[in-house]
Amino acid sequence: MTKEKLNSISKFIPATKSIFFTILVIIALSLAVAIVGIGGDWVISNVTILQAWIASFGVGALIFVIWKSISVRLKKTDTLKSEFITIAAHRIRTPLTRVQWMLSEIATESGLGKGNQLIVSMKETMSDLTKASNSLLNAAEAGKSSLYYDYLFEKGNIENLVRQVIAEYSSGAKQKNISITIEIEENLPELTLDKERIKTALGIFIENAIIYTSKGGAIIIKIFFKNNKIFFSIKDSGIGIPREALSYIFSKFFRTKEAVSLDRDRAGLGLFIAKEIIQRHHGSVHIESRGKDLGSHFWFSIPIQ
Repeated sequence: MTKEKLNSISKFIPATKSIFFTILVIIALSLAVAIVGIGGDWVISNVTILQAWIASFGVGALIFVIWKSISVRLKKTDTLKSEFITIAAHRIRTPLTRVQWMLSEIATESGLGKGNQLIVSMKETMSDLTKASNSLLNAAEAGKSSLYYDYLFEKGNIENLVRQVIAEYSSGAKQKNISITIEIEENLPELTLDKERIKTALGIFIENAIIYTSKGGAIIIKIFFKNNKIFFSIKDSGIGIPREALSYIFSKFFRTKEAVSLDRDRAGLGLFIAKEIIQRHHGSVHIESRGKDLGSHFWFSIPIQ
């Protein structure tokens, strides 16, 4: 059997199960309505059995539709709450990371080393807050399948957003003496995007590149227009990704051993969130790496709409 047939069958089975379940529920509700009607003497004597069953089936179907509508709304509300917590927790963690970098920079430039108890206490506090935000992320993501909720789309220039995000993370790159080269094509067309969500995705890619690149390393960021799409590309000279891990890198909670050894506090949700955001913009995300210690290359594209 071909792969295409298997895929079509795998898509058909859940739909068949759903239809079968719906029919069973409606029949059960219809029987319940009929039994209650007969027991309560609600069935009028001059009504035929067929008419009574049709009426029972109609009432059963109506009850099912109302129940289904309520359950869908409740599920959507629950999803919105968990997704709000996910984004909020990730946005809390991002400035916490920057503050940690700033504290290290202050300690280095002022000559206050590890022996300064105030600096040490502040770093420990920031680490605890980061762990707390990761716990929120874990709780929000448990059992949740996507981040497809209300977006605020508007025309915007991705170049401005990229420069804003780079400025926000500059202290981390400076502390590790990492050079950031930016190559942006001139006269890029505007995109229809949710600016805050795209900033979140850009921040995830740039923050990861800084965290997983060693001191004295390099990061190259490119933005260009091709085939009616805007491309964002970020290459680093960091720890790289083993080939066997490439297919899992955008999965929830997945982290390579090398990444965990560098930073144990992270939740493994950043790239998953970034991918969901880009896909919500009808874009696609890709990764390349030749292996351990050979750097990584992430890029995504968003079509002009």
